[in-house]
Amino acid sequence: MTDLAKSSAWISDPVSPRQGGRWDLLVIGGGTAGLVAAKAAAGFGATVLLVEKDRTGGDCLWTGCVPSKTLLSAAHTAALARRAGRYGVTVTGVEVDFAAVMRQVRAVIDTIEPTDSPAALRAAGVRVAHGTATFPGRRTSQVDGAAVSFRRALVATGAEPVMPPIPGLAQAGPLTSETIWALTALPERLLVLGGGSIGCELGQAFARLGSSVSIVEAAATLLVGEGPDAAALVTAALTADGVSVRTGVLVQKVSTADHGWCAELADGSAVARPTCAPAPPWCPGAPASSRIRRVESRPTTSQKPPSPVYRSPVPCTSPAPHRISLLKTVEVSILRTPADRTSEYTVGSTATLPLLK
Repeated sequence: MTDLAKSSAWISDPVSPRQGGRWDLLVIGGGTAGLVAAKAAAGFGATVLLVEKDRTGGDCLWTGCVPSKTLLSAAHTAALARRAGRYGVTVTGVEVDFAAVMRQVRAVIDTIEPTDSPAALRAAGVRVAHGTATFPGRRTSQVDGAAVSFRRALVATGAEPVMPPIPGLAQAGPLTSETIWALTALPERLLVLGGGSIGCELGQAFARLGSSVSIVEAAATLLVGEGPDAAALVTAALTADGVSVRTGVLVQKVSTADHGWCAELADGSAVARPTCAPAPPWCPGAPASSRIRRVESRPTTSQKPPSPVYRSPVPCTSPAPHRISLLKTVEVSILRTPADRTSEYTVGSTATLPLLK
């Protein structure tokens, strides 16, 4: 992916209007809301300066809509292939090349990026500055120390990942929604904290691509902001894809386990893959005293083993390496403006634990 903040094409324009005086509109943030507002205002003849400290395109282009929907498309294709038998079409051995999937994700981003680039903004009549803005006065701003006067300002700085204060989470080195797209290996096991729209869509995508996925939500249902019917439909769809859904329970602690990490829940159970599964044929040589008691198991696809929740994991005599990932979802509303056609959506962040062997 192109790093626009370091690209030679990302050169700041002068922050003073061509005719002097004030800018009609100062836009802080080059994400979807800022881009749409800046282009719309310039189209009506306003003088517009957009300030972006990183790269134009925002969450939607780099870490949200574009990459997530491309990933979902690949996951949907895999799911259709597995279910083709219902239509009389036999598909044998559906295999997912996750590295190739992620290459496609990056290719789609690269294809769309020029539409949101500084060059596209300039072509629409918008001045673009690379920097950080502050507001020392009511109608004045400082852009990396340079004074800027304006009539109106739009702050559209978006959201950034926030880690919840769960003991042990920081030590696990979680990834965020800004870095998860750099993965090239499919997580064998994925734990999703938070059953909002982002957690549900990424959980389903990774499950369909081959990860063993669990979603833990503190509220009584998934999709708390939606109606109960929607929550029930999504829960049923996730379960059909082999996702283990736990609601009404908090994660109290993330601790190390044999070959990975364990999320300890408030009800005394834990979500982790132990060194051995609970019963034959996964661990036929384990003595009965060392087997792990299964607390809950959800239906899964034929492509993956069950995704049980275990209590008090105890290593067995046939250790099997595993990996576990943790996904945290934080959702916030984006800044809404009359020109912002995406105001009905939310933007958010995700985090995952790195893969461990």
